[in-house]
Amino acid sequence: MNVGTLTQYGSTQYRGEGWQIIVDPSWYALRAADYIFATLRSQPDLIRPRVAFGIGRIESVGSRDLSDARGPAFEAAGRGLDQTQRIEWLSMRGAEINGFHTIIVGQIAERAIKWTAPQVEALSLRLDPDNPILEVIAEALGISLQATSCRLQGAGASSLRRSLRAWEDEFELQRYKTDGTP
Repeated sequence: MNVGTLTQYGSTQYRGEGWQIIVDPSWYALRAADYIFATLRSQPDLIRPRVAFGIGRIESVGSRDLSDARGPAFEAAGRGLDQTQRIEWLSMRGAEINGFHTIIVGQIAERAIKWTAPQVEALSLRLDPDNPILEVIAEALGISLQATSCRLQGAGASSLRRSLRAWEDEFELQRYKTDGTP
């Protein structure tokens, strides 16, 4: 995930309790959604978040912030959030989305809804863009390596990371086929 891009564009409060964030390149959107979900779920006083992301063209990132941004990506994310049921937490929309992407998102969303508080606490650290090693996560949590490993295994962290990598590889391949950009 290009943290510099997230910092450059920032984020903007949107639709009351919602936020809009630009993720560039777009194929990191699912990783960002999982990271945000796990991080928010690790806070016991917060309600369960809903995340919608739109993949597509951005016509304008706005004048001061994302509140007046325009383009199909923003429209798709808005429709996704509007159409997300209360029992769901994740929605995605966009012209580049295919059946493979839908399957990956569905599998991740189904697994994520079952994460326990200790699991999301560890997972939110594991999904950090800096990709910390197990020892760093254990130290941050103040628990043993074995306990950290158990939390991550219970959350399906290895499977999640493989799914995210497959998602990202597919988008990179599509982009290469479309415009020849590696």
